[in-house]
Amino acid sequence: MWNVFAVLVLLWTAQPCGEVISLFSDHRARRIGDVLTVLIVEQSSASSETKSSAKKSGGHSFSTTAGQGPLSFIPLMGASEKHSVEHQGDASVFRKGELKARVTVRVVGNTENGDLVVRGVRKVEVNGDREEIVITGVVRPEDISSDNTVYSYQIADLRISYKGKGPYYRGQRMGILGWLLGWLF
Repeated sequence: MWNVFAVLVLLWTAQPCGEVISLFSDHRARRIGDVLTVLIVEQSSASSETKSSAKKSGGHSFSTTAGQGPLSFIPLMGASEKHSVEHQGDASVFRKGELKARVTVRVVGNTENGDLVVRGVRKVEVNGDREEIVITGVVRPEDISSDNTVYSYQIADLRISYKGKGPYYRGQRMGILGWLLGWLF
């Protein structure tokens, strides 16, 4: 009899809120206040190429010839000019970005159909460099894996904000003179 009681105690544990859950139950996030881990795996790339060509030509003429008749002593005048303007330009831009991280978020609400509204912030500071990742979005409960994780590409209305401050990031920014020259030219 004692063994049966010990097994029952091991199978069910009482939570601080008084709720009893099984040790074999699913521990996935499902209520407001629960947490889950978002595996951020984002990659993006974009490219653009532009070519332009323009050509314009025109002309005017002006010449001098001797006058005729009684006014032959007055020369007739004229001028001639031809001009041509040609422009060709090429431009290309390529940008690639990649972000990989793990951020634990909290369920802050539920939608009408039972999806979970999540939000989480992760701040890390190392040697004066600060990084902050903020995530918000909507997660379907069926997308949460058995280890209570979800990939970022499975989150609807996903917003990821990644910011960095500190000596490392200041060294990567363009200086005021470079910015001004880039703006002028």
